[in-house]
Amino acid sequence: MHDAAVRHFPIGGAVVALWFVVSAGADAGDLRLQPLMENVYAVLQPWDQRYNDANSLIVIGDDAVAVVDAQARPAGVAQVIAFVRQLTQLPVRYVINTHWHADHTQGNAAWRARFGETVQFVGHDSLFDDVPRRAAKDLRERVAAVKANVASAQREIVLGNDENGAALDPAGLARQRAGIERALKWLQANEDARFLLPDVTYHKRLRLSLGGIDLELLHFKAHT
Repeated sequence: MHDAAVRHFPIGGAVVALWFVVSAGADAGDLRLQPLMENVYAVLQPWDQRYNDANSLIVIGDDAVAVVDAQARPAGVAQVIAFVRQLTQLPVRYVINTHWHADHTQGNAAWRARFGETVQFVGHDSLFDDVPRRAAKDLRERVAAVKANVASAQREIVLGNDENGAALDPAGLARQRAGIERALKWLQANEDARFLLPDVTYHKRLRLSLGGIDLELLHFKAHT
């Protein structure tokens, strides 16, 4: 989901991308609320898990709340919602998707499940093409890769050998099983993920009102 180089975590001979493994095991309680200024808060990933999901932003107006970037994991969405409710009981009116990557858009479905049609998703008009063609496709490919790696790792456990034929010692078998467990947890959370497209789009700029605070969205070439 990020432009950073993919790291790898070996489980026996099979290799599961660390993104999958850590994302599967990352605890939503690891997210941290950081005040930036009055009524503006960042929700930050732990530094050692910063490639697992997006950071988010909470902006509180007099009438409503906007959240910037949806997260990917339902558990992450739940934690952001919990932070919002610690701060205010105002309705969440907007979830703004800064770009198409799944850690910024995949959580839309969880926000809709929690708030129904009262929450609107906002994004650049390119998301209508990029989310299904790139984000959804990328996730399908990741799911297929994890399934293949899990199947390979499970075969190696049955045989007691890694892909090179070397015997797996008890520690190696334990690591293998733990990696499989985390990967299966990730699959459970992501295999049937549904991407929701923006309800409100813009091309160059858009102004949103929260009551007392206006947000101006500007489209630039950048990676948030």
